Amino acid sequence: MTYASDRQMRIGKKYLVNRILTYATANNYQTIKLNCSRLINPQTKTDIERFLRSFCGAVSQELGLTNQVNESWDNDRTPIDNTIKYFHKYLLPNTANLLILALNDVDLIFEQNELSQEFCRLLRSFYDMASGGDVKSEIWERLRLIIAHSTEVYASLDINSSPLGNLPLVVDLPDFEQEQVQRLVELYGLNWNIEQVQRLMDMVGGHPNLLRTGIDHIKSHQNSLDKFLEEAPTLAGAYRNHLQELLEKVENNPELKTAFIQVISANENNPVQLRPRIAISLYRLGLVKFQGNCVQPRCKLYRSYFRVFLE
Repeated sequence: MTYASDRQMRIGKKYLVNRILTYATANNYQTIKLNCSRLINPQTKTDIERFLRSFCGAVSQELGLTNQVNESWDNDRTPIDNTIKYFHKYLLPNTANLLILALNDVDLIFEQNELSQEFCRLLRSFYDMASGGDVKSEIWERLRLIIAHSTEVYASLDINSSPLGNLPLVVDLPDFEQEQVQRLVELYGLNWNIEQVQRLMDMVGGHPNLLRTGIDHIKSHQNSLDKFLEEAPTLAGAYRNHLQELLEKVENNPELKTAFIQVISANENNPVQLRPRIAISLYRLGLVKFQGNCVQPRCKLYRSYFRVFLE
C-alpha cells in the first residue's frame, strides 16, 4: 500500500499517482484510477452500505466486469464483510495480473464522518490480508493500493487511532527548491531574476500551490511583485480563501489554537517545542515545519496572517 499525501493544497499528488500508474502499466500491472468524487452523493455519504456497494460497482466497471453486487451481497453480513467477499471471490480472481487500485481525492471520504473510519478500516483490512503470509493471503497479494489525499482533512481523523496508521510507505511531497521555482516562473512567461524569485519564496517558502497561485495571480492581474507581497497576508490578497479555511480549522480546535499562537508569537530564530501529537497535527495541516523536535511557522505568510487574526 502506498499512501501519497501532501501539504500543498492538493497539488502534485495526482501527477505522482499518474507517473506511478504509467510505470506500472509499462511493467504489465493492471491499473485502475478511481476518483472518489464518483462515489459521494447525498445517498451514499451517510450510508456506509450504499457507499460500499457503489465502490464495488465502480471497481467492477473499471475492470470491465459485470456488476455482480446485487447477486453477491448477503444482508446477514456487514457491509465491510460483503465488500471483502466481493473482492476475494469475484474481482481479484478475474484479474489477469497484479492489480493496482489508485484512489484519488480520498479527502472527500475523510470529510464524511459516517464513512471515513469504516472505509479506512476496509482499506486496512485489504492490506492486512495481503500481509498474512499464508495460503489465504495469496489472492490478496495481487492487490496494490495507492491512496492519494491532502493531509489537511486527514488530520481531523487523528492518525494515532486511524486504521491507516503505521502504513508501510507514506510519500510526503516535498517543497520546491529555488531552481524549480525559477523554472515555474519561466513557464508563466515572466522574466524574473533570482532576487525576485527569492522574495516570493521568502513569503511562501517552497509551497508548490502557494507559489503557483501567486505567480498566476501576478501574471493574470498584471500586478507588480511589490504589490502582491504587500497584500499577500491580508484579506485583499490572493490567498484570502486558503488562509480563512486554515483559520477556521485552527479556531475550531482550542488545543491547536493555543499551540499555534505560541508558535507564531515566538522569535523567528527560536522554534517551539510542542507535545508530539499537537506538533504533528499542525504539521498535517501544513501550518508548521519541523526543526528537530521543534516547529516554526511553515512560511512568513502564515506567521503574518495568523498574528493578526488569531491572537
